[in-house]
Amino acid sequence: MEEKGKVFIELNINLDEEKITMIVGDNGIGLTEEKFNNAKTLGFQLVKDLVSQLGGEIKIKHGKGAVFRISFPIRR
Repeated sequence: MEEKGKVFIELNINLDEEKITMIVGDNGIGLTEEKFNNAKTLGFQLVKDLVSQLGGEIKIKHGKGAVFRISFPIRR
């Protein structure tokens, strides 16, 4: 029996630190940070550009599946 793919999304708003953190992940084959940084796909480029425009940072956890942790400041 083949395991079905799963995707999860979590959003945390920390008003004390004035920061928003979004975590997006899946249970797929995973993705190394090197592959993400060197990716030429439109989707990855859009994510990198948006995070940069927001003054944020992106961290990748890899292993079984890929997890992206995107943090950026709250703008008022």
